[in-house]
Amino acid sequence: MKTRHSTMLVGPTMSGKTVVLNILAECQSQMGMKTILYTLNPKAMNLVELYGFLDSPM
Repeated sequence: MKTRHSTMLVGPTMSGKTVVLNILAECQSQMGMKTILYTLNPKAMNLVELYGFLDSPM
């Protein structure tokens, strides 16, 4: 997690994704790591805005 700028949580409906995300955020906050959650609408963004991009190898 220290090398990531964001995390994507995927899974079927009612599988506990929100519960897991909130528990992890609370644990990080209790450990002294400021944790901010942003909920995005992926349909409102293009792929580069959503995922970023990698430089192609030369």
